[in-house]
Amino acid sequence: MKRGTLTQALVVGFWGAAVICLSPFLVSLALAQGSEKELRERIEKLEQVIQDYKKIMEAHEEELKKVKEEMNKHAASVDQKVQAAVQKPEHREYLGHLMQSLRLTEKEKTPEEKRLETLYDEGFYLKGADDQLRIGGWLQADSRWFLDSEHPENDTFLIRRARLDIRGVLENDWAYRLYGTFIGERNGILQEGWLEYRKYGALRIRAGQVYEPFSMEAVYSSRWTDFAERAMIVNALAPQEDIGIMAFGKVWNDQVVYAMGFFNGQGRNREAVVDDKDFTTRLVYSPFLHSDGLPWLKGLYVGGSFSTGNNERDLSGSDFNTQAFTPFLDFTEDAVMDDRLTRWGLELEYLYGPFSAKSEYLSGHFEKIGTAPRFSDLDVSGFYVIWGMC
Repeated sequence: MKRGTLTQALVVGFWGAAVICLSPFLVSLALAQGSEKELRERIEKLEQVIQDYKKIMEAHEEELKKVKEEMNKHAASVDQKVQAAVQKPEHREYLGHLMQSLRLTEKEKTPEEKRLETLYDEGFYLKGADDQLRIGGWLQADSRWFLDSEHPENDTFLIRRARLDIRGVLENDWAYRLYGTFIGERNGILQEGWLEYRKYGALRIRAGQVYEPFSMEAVYSSRWTDFAERAMIVNALAPQEDIGIMAFGKVWNDQVVYAMGFFNGQGRNREAVVDDKDFTTRLVYSPFLHSDGLPWLKGLYVGGSFSTGNNERDLSGSDFNTQAFTPFLDFTEDAVMDDRLTRWGLELEYLYGPFSAKSEYLSGHFEKIGTAPRFSDLDVSGFYVIWGMC
């Protein structure tokens, strides 16, 4: 074979072998370029799916935020309603009974234990299936100090109030109370003693020596008033305890609380001196008690009181004094009232969480007071405003 022909053959063989060796690499390179494009498309699709899910999650988070806000508003509304109810002194007894039922043991009781239970919750209780007896009491200490050295009273410590309270329920429909004081500064120790028919919440009847339904601050127990002493105008005009009969209850979905009754008009532990009887009534309205749109107004209460009667009585010792016995208006020793006494008042109370605001205006018209033969009328009025946090 010729040398040139051999050289050509070798060259051709070399390039042929090179092509054969490089063919898989070139094919792989082409496939890699196609796979990279497909991979990019897949990545772009995944990124789009992630963005779509992100938008969906953001929408769900916004909806969840709104639901949480609504739940918080509802919880706040419930808390405000509970706080407003708890602040009312007349509800504390019910809450005490509720706590009493929660504190009762859940273990199996013997027949004797089921017949009568004993417990203590702001008083000693004996509790049966239909009957209940509670024995309690309370005490308040005080002190009085006068800046004026010539004041007729001395600086002193004192026991301001000491009470014994016995109350109970008979056959679920009847209630009773004996409420006495150990500080007998006013006509003996019995303050209240009554029997009540309480089957219907809208109409309850109470007879005996009861607290007349006049004035917001007067009907609250001294345990629950903002100060140890009531306003002077309340002490001057509110009739406090008297012997008689009264009806009271809650109507219109508990938004209206009413009370009215007829009484001797002579005060605690005293018989009537005339045939006429005093008429006393009080009405309280809570316009937003069940309002969900204005929850901050659920603790708003407005009301009024009215009393009139022929109060023929001796006025000696009935001076208008401060609680520290500083004279404000004195009657002469032989002064009497020989005609009608008419009293009325307006009241406003607002409770919201720990905040409270109370105000009351009272007015009284005394007819024919003085000493014979000189008599005249007397008008007395006053008000108070209390703001507080607790």
